[in-house]
Amino acid sequence: MVTDIHEPHTVDALFGRSASLPAVPAVLSRLLAEIDESGQHSSRVAALIAGDPVLAARTLRLANSSHFHRSHRIDSIAQAVQLLGITMIRTMALAVSLQDAFPARRGFDLKAFWVHSVRTACTARWLARHGRVDPDQAAVVGLLHGIGLLQMHAGMARALEPLDARCAPLHAHRAAAEREAFGFDHAAVAARMAREWRFPTRLADALETVPRPDPQAASFPLALLVAAAARISRGGSTDLGLHRSPATGWRGSRASDGGGVELQTAGGVWTLLPGFDTLCAGFEALLA
Repeated sequence: MVTDIHEPHTVDALFGRSASLPAVPAVLSRLLAEIDESGQHSSRVAALIAGDPVLAARTLRLANSSHFHRSHRIDSIAQAVQLLGITMIRTMALAVSLQDAFPARRGFDLKAFWVHSVRTACTARWLARHGRVDPDQAAVVGLLHGIGLLQMHAGMARALEPLDARCAPLHAHRAAAEREAFGFDHAAVAARMAREWRFPTRLADALETVPRPDPQAASFPLALLVAAAARISRGGSTDLGLHRSPATGWRGSRASDGGGVELQTAGGVWTLLPGFDTLCAGFEALLA
């Protein structure tokens, strides 16, 4: 176990020192693999979900939540997939699987972590749907962008204590503080986790650069959009930086008169970002 916060470290050393990387269910790997396939079929997704009792139960719970105001009960996974959509189903499956893989740890607010992650995912999905980035990829990277924090707290909790005391895990400058202290950040760890789990390469590449989107990288628009979504989730600055890449489909952002965030489309139209109760559409209830 590391005891000196200033001792140089590497991602390889973290993975060698920590407990084994939690396995993810085979169904999740198959759901994520379909991001790289064209023509995703709801019947195939329904069959995958139905084969996992935990995911099937959570799917029906979400479909029957009060948010959707259904006049009749949803009793089949096929109906639930049709109602929720493949993007929401995949994001929910990922959230459920990772919640089970990383139990609560003393001194780490796991509930706050997942609320932030879900809000980032849902905000990223909305920005992508109304912009030019793939909503599926945006939602998954949004949900996973902080997952490296969990692996770091599993493998080097003692070394993180001084850092946690002066820069909270969800702070906007956390990644920079990690790089200063250890030489790597939670984004690099998240990317390593995604590659170990054999998630699509484009997702791992985006995860690695969310704290510092690289204009030269193919994943730049996706990483930039998720970084903006994370900033919105934290309630931070309304200067989201989306104008740095026309490929996101957004030209600018500003504070609205009501205290929310307005974004300017590529066509110059300003539109108000919905609140989290609308963006997350029942997802936060799954975190209880």
